[in-house]
Amino acid sequence: MAFGIGQRYEVIRRDRLTDLRAVEHEMRTAAGPLFSTDSPDLVFGYYLNRSVVPLKYVRQFEDTPGPAYLITSERRARSAPSSLDRVAVARVNGRPFVLLRKS
Repeated sequence: MAFGIGQRYEVIRRDRLTDLRAVEHEMRTAAGPLFSTDSPDLVFGYYLNRSVVPLKYVRQFEDTPGPAYLITSERRARSAPSSLDRVAVARVNGRPFVLLRKS
């Protein structure tokens, strides 16, 4: 009984610390690929039901031809070039992640 209660508490706690609605909304109509840096790409791939390509550097994303999206930590987003549009913010386990778009 204690294990079941503890498990339920943990699930509720994680749900409160995770919010992907803004990113989900933006990605519904997104035509370009989705990349990630400094973020849990498996989590985003699962919840967005979309392939997420992990990269090491934002520069790799910038060099990708055509329109595309990048999900990255708030810290990395602050140092991203101004040519990238900040379109949505998500939280995973309480940490903020930013969805950036390039045209």
